[in-house]
Amino acid sequence: TTNYRHLTKKPFTTAEICAALERKGGYNSMEGAQKIGGLWRLYARNNRVRQKLLIEGFVLRGVTITVKEKNPFLVSSVGGESREVPATKLIISNVPLSVSDDEIKGAVMELPGVMMRSRIIAEKDRDEQGKLTHWKTGRRFMYVSVPQEPFPRTVQIAGFNASLYHKEQKGQQQQNIECRKCMQKGHRAAACSNLIKCRQCFCDGHKAGDRECPLVAQNAEDTVQNAQDTVQNAQDTVQNVTNTDNNEDKSDKHNSDEGIDRSRSRIREKLKAYRRESSGSVKRVRSPQGLTSPYRTGKQARVQEDAEMSDSQSESGENDTGQHDSLC
Repeated sequence: TTNYRHLTKKPFTTAEICAALERKGGYNSMEGAQKIGGLWRLYARNNRVRQKLLIEGFVLRGVTITVKEKNPFLVSSVGGESREVPATKLIISNVPLSVSDDEIKGAVMELPGVMMRSRIIAEKDRDEQGKLTHWKTGRRFMYVSVPQEPFPRTVQIAGFNASLYHKEQKGQQQQNIECRKCMQKGHRAAACSNLIKCRQCFCDGHKAGDRECPLVAQNAEDTVQNAQDTVQNAQDTVQNVTNTDNNEDKSDKHNSDEGIDRSRSRIREKLKAYRRESSGSVKRVRSPQGLTSPYRTGKQARVQEDAEMSDSQSESGENDTGQHDSLC
């Protein structure tokens, strides 16, 4: 039996499937193929062809198909009757081959709501022709009943972080997807037929940032008001700085005037002191005109000294002449 639903939406026919099988098993090796539910039952004419199909599989529409020995969705009840129940393929990976199947089974059975429908099977690799080899890939799988809630993607098995995968996990992930157009979950914007919804005001008919959004108009008014407040604050700051500069200029001018006054006062005091000292040490001398003055210049003093020296020399000469005459 094999499930063909993952290949294409176009239905298969008995002739197409049997022709593909006989290309693998040989001419007239198949008795027929029958579709029941979602599975095809394949009927080989002998056990040799059956074993070959189980080992190698066959190619259908360019895809290698794995053939199962038994229906994995068929479960035996307590009374011996068989019935078909929903099941899914659970793939376990990232676990070393040294870990036994019993350890894996024990970890899987601890998951909530799990019911095993088959034994644990080791996955084997295929060659370039699509034939199964005897080499194990390290992955193992089993069939379990479809859980009400998807299993976690990782679980601890023998100290390793094992990865679990089944197709219902993808469906759960699809349900958690949020559409960027209508903001509903379960589909994407490319497949959305609902009206667009704004992420700001949560109204239909426009997207975030459009002019129709009432919040955009409100934000624009707030922005204008904030800009006006900013301009007013800047003007107030400039006025305060100007007033501060004017006050500093006035203070500097006042301090400069006071400094000039103090300098002038010190100069006047020094002049007065100098005059007092000069008036106490000046002597009266006779000027060349015969007038007395308490002040004299340097030139006048030199003239006076020269005159006094001439008088002294004249007197000395007269004295010498008289003395000479007396001696003669």
